[in-house]
Amino acid sequence: MNSFDKSRFSPSHRPLPQAQPQPRPPFSVLIADDKAEVRSALRLLLDQEDDMEVVGEARDGKEMLAQAELLEPSLLLLDWELNRGLSSEIPGLQGGRTNLAIVALSGRPESRKDALRAGVDAFVSKAEPPERLLAAIRQAHAKAHATAHAEAHATAHATAHAKASSGRMDGSDSQQASIDQGERTT
Repeated sequence: MNSFDKSRFSPSHRPLPQAQPQPRPPFSVLIADDKAEVRSALRLLLDQEDDMEVVGEARDGKEMLAQAELLEPSLLLLDWELNRGLSSEIPGLQGGRTNLAIVALSGRPESRKDALRAGVDAFVSKAEPPERLLAAIRQAHAKAHATAHAEAHATAHATAHAKASSGRMDGSDSQQASIDQGERTT
C-alpha cells in the first residue's frame, strides 16, 4: 500500500507566491519643440520608458502654454530656443504647482546659465547622450515630486495644528493631530 504524505501539501508547506514588484505609475510629459522630427525622436525615446508617458506635444510657445494648462503634465521637456521671450513665463507655467518639473534642452550649451536662472529644474544639451537626458528627467521629476510632497505634508500639519488650537476638531482631525504629535516626539 502506498503511503501518501499529506504533510507535503499542508498550508505550512506550500510555497508562498512570489511578490512581484509593482510598476510605478508613469508620470506625464509634455514635449515642446518647434521641430517635428525632434518631438518625434523624443517621443520615441520616452515611449520606451515604463515610468514616463508623453501626454502632449507643442510646436511653439503659445501652444506650450495652452497645453501645459490643459494637460497639467508632471514634467515639461522644453526646447530652450522655443522659450525665446518666454523666460518670464517659467514661474507662471508652474502656476503655484510645485510638482511641475521643467527640463530645458538646447543645442547651445552656453544657454545653461540663462535657463537655470529662469527657473528650470534641469538643463541638457542636445548633444548629450539619451541616457543623460533620461537621468535628468527622472532627477527633475523626483525633486519636484519630493518638494510637492513635503509642502503638502507641511500644509496638512499646519491645518491640523490650527484646528487643534481653535478647539474645533472632528474625529479625523484629532487623529491626524495625534499622528503629527507622535511624529514630533519620535
